[in-house]
Amino acid sequence: MAALGQALSDPAAEVAVYARQYRDDAKGPSASVLSLKDGSGGRIALYQQARTAGSGEAWLAICPATPQLVQVGVKTVLDTLPYGEWKTHSRV
Repeated sequence: MAALGQALSDPAAEVAVYARQYRDDAKGPSASVLSLKDGSGGRIALYQQARTAGSGEAWLAICPATPQLVQVGVKTVLDTLPYGEWKTHSRV
């Protein structure tokens, strides 16, 4: 998070955050994606959210890219990886 924060301190920085997780010979993407873009009114976050249970529709949130929202977005991207908890997952 510190490295991401430092990279985003550049006023012209734009980034897309997604994750890919590997298990044996399979790989799976995160269900959420976070994109940060600079606009005339400041930096904005475009957050493609994972579908909620029972919903067949994808959601996109657009909001100011405050440090707190960026941190929540990155954590959510990592939490939507397909093979269990990313913090404890290990590749054997």
